[in-house]
Amino acid sequence: MTTTITLTRKQMDKIVKFATNFKDVQLFTINETHNSGIGPSIFITRSLFGNDSKPETIVDITDVSEW
Repeated sequence: MTTTITLTRKQMDKIVKFATNFKDVQLFTINETHNSGIGPSIFITRSLFGNDSKPETIVDITDVSEW
């Protein structure tokens, strides 16, 4: 099974900034939801304390200019 998520340059810049701010974190999760009814919402999540089911850090990188 393959999942494709298309990102804009603006979203990629946000991912780079996020990774730069959390240098000690090795794994990040990118989630895509379709709850808006207009276009996909994309989030980066990371659990700083090892509990990925309840991430403490969630950053919305949705770029609505592409909707």
